[in-house]
Amino acid sequence: MRGPVPDRQEVHPRADLEGVLLTLVAQLVRELHPRQTKGAGVTLESTLERDLGLDSLGRVELLARVERAFEVRLPAQLLSTAETVRDLLHAVQSATLVRPERWLWAIHTHRGTISGAPNFAYELCVRRLEDRDLTGLDLSFWRLALNGDEPVSPDTIRRFSERFALYGFRPEAMTPVYGLSVVPVSCCAQTSGAYAAVRYA
Repeated sequence: MRGPVPDRQEVHPRADLEGVLLTLVAQLVRELHPRQTKGAGVTLESTLERDLGLDSLGRVELLARVERAFEVRLPAQLLSTAETVRDLLHAVQSATLVRPERWLWAIHTHRGTISGAPNFAYELCVRRLEDRDLTGLDLSFWRLALNGDEPVSPDTIRRFSERFALYGFRPEAMTPVYGLSVVPVSCCAQTSGAYAAVRYA
């Protein structure tokens, strides 16, 4: 289930977080319960399970949408600890905003060889970073660029590999991975040094 979320370029992290979050929650609830009125009248005090009918899978989808909409990474334990929409709001407010340039420069500075992120982080690098943000960047030490935790986009892989080849990134370093929520994200991956293959059924 991957419903629409507000475009990342249109959601400022300090904008009306409360309003955007309430709209996002109400939208998901309407999708999950189209014949009920649970999506109407969502408030910060609405409980995720009793008032909105969000089971464990619904919470997983909600957390994913919140992360994409606000460009944040939220702790996995929030799935079980958040009781109300207000709890989600507090988590978003305290989360660290994604700064893709810091990630790439950390790899450069520490000569990192293995680093990973969800597909949207690679997309952010392509869409948000300008050449002036990357002057002097060296990604030639990056041996495994793990891409997982959400659907992997072949288009993102291609554009990231092409853009950052100028900074030493090798296309064969891009490594789509698969995991389960109860195990580390990279329980399955291709052989190191192999190009990512896209197969269409």
